[in-house]
Amino acid sequence: MVVRVYFTRRYHFSSYFIRLLSWSHFSHVEVEVDGCCYSSNGSKGVYERDTKALYHSQDMLEIWESKLDDTQKDKLIGFLKAQLGKKYDYFAALGLGLWRRDWYHNENRWFCSEIIDAAFKHAEHPLTNKYFASYRLTPNDLRTSVRLKRISIKKNIHHKSIWKKILNFFGIAS
Repeated sequence: MVVRVYFTRRYHFSSYFIRLLSWSHFSHVEVEVDGCCYSSNGSKGVYERDTKALYHSQDMLEIWESKLDDTQKDKLIGFLKAQLGKKYDYFAALGLGLWRRDWYHNENRWFCSEIIDAAFKHAEHPLTNKYFASYRLTPNDLRTSVRLKRISIKKNIHHKSIWKKILNFFGIAS
């Protein structure tokens, strides 16, 4: 069974801010299993959505794959579904960027790279070694996993110039 991991970014202030704080090329990461994507963000917390919604919400995607057996896949999905609805971990995400913090993870809150790494570890198919704490990882840290194989890159998905997006953000362009 092939599972896809998407490393993404948008032409939006929040995406730039996250990348700046986390020293990462990407501001978000999601995992797709059987057409459903799972992750966490500031407005929804931990969520599930279809792949089409992922493509609609991002401006750049880097697509990676990893092979899991059926037991690992079931554990991955089970873990992610059990986390649905939990809140976003703002404090940890901010601390990761500013202080590379070293405090304990709150099991009721998640940021995107943290939940993806924890899910793969729960499925006994870790993306990082056992010494990496999930609560200290950025999307860029997960991207270096030897268990992932890059498939493709999709840039400027919505075919808009960066300047038009910036002007739209500030309500200047039509």
